Amino acid sequence: MAQIQDDQMTHSTQPKTDETHYLETELRLALEEIAHLNKALAEANMKLAILLPRKITLADPKNSNPNSAMDLLSEISPLLTTMANYSDLLASQSVGQLGSLQLRFLERINHSLEQVQQVLADYKNQYDPSTNQIEDKSNLCSLSEIIQEIISQKSELLQTKQLALQLLLPGSLPEIMGTNEEISKIVDAFLTNAIEITPPQEIICVSSALEKMDQIDLEVLSIFDSGPGIPNELLPTLFSIQGEQTISGCSLSRSQLMSLKQLVQDQGGILEIQNCTDSGCKITISFLPVKD
Repeated sequence: MAQIQDDQMTHSTQPKTDETHYLETELRLALEEIAHLNKALAEANMKLAILLPRKITLADPKNSNPNSAMDLLSEISPLLTTMANYSDLLASQSVGQLGSLQLRFLERINHSLEQVQQVLADYKNQYDPSTNQIEDKSNLCSLSEIIQEIISQKSELLQTKQLALQLLLPGSLPEIMGTNEEISKIVDAFLTNAIEITPPQEIICVSSALEKMDQIDLEVLSIFDSGPGIPNELLPTLFSIQGEQTISGCSLSRSQLMSLKQLVQDQGGILEIQNCTDSGCKITISFLPVKD
């Protein structure tokens, strides 16, 4: 009888043991892949270091070599993308749970990736100054027009849930810094969240206004939903890879919030999320307006 019980216990724990072994194997392989990519990136950085002194002679077309620089950037960019994808995979903990020390390592990896991407972007602009001029002209957009366009796209969803939308948009706001495509992604994501998290027949408020912060004029977009709100204990760590991906009171995952915050910062903005006094959540995005 004891032998039968032992066999049953062995069979009952076997799937769990196999699953744990599989997750550990996948995690180890992912970390090994990141190590290989780090080595490849280091080799590419050595090539970049060799080319860096040539920036000094960029003014002389005979001495500049933009083609080789663009080739190098094209070689490094896929490596960074692959490393970022693996890092996101590990951060989601879909291949196994990570300890606090491992999560801190991932945060450092993400920070380093952002720094390298910024260095390469600056380097690209120095090799091709005309890119800056083109981007400067297209790096302006109207926040009010973007909001109105996205709301028109969401009209059917608003009607389906019978949501009331309060729209407060002054008619004389200046353009803001940022590309139309990226600002649209930001507004669409947070407006969609407000619609999805708000119960039927409730109210959503979207407003935009000029505000002053530390002697700096900012164009502030505020989106209020009527959802349950985010638990207060989660607010300080919303943009950290530590914690569950699913967040109560928000239809966006933790990884999505982190990506959106980075996107806001890339456009020169500031993102804040807080609970309202009565109910619901307030998302505030502050953009830099363009002065005439």
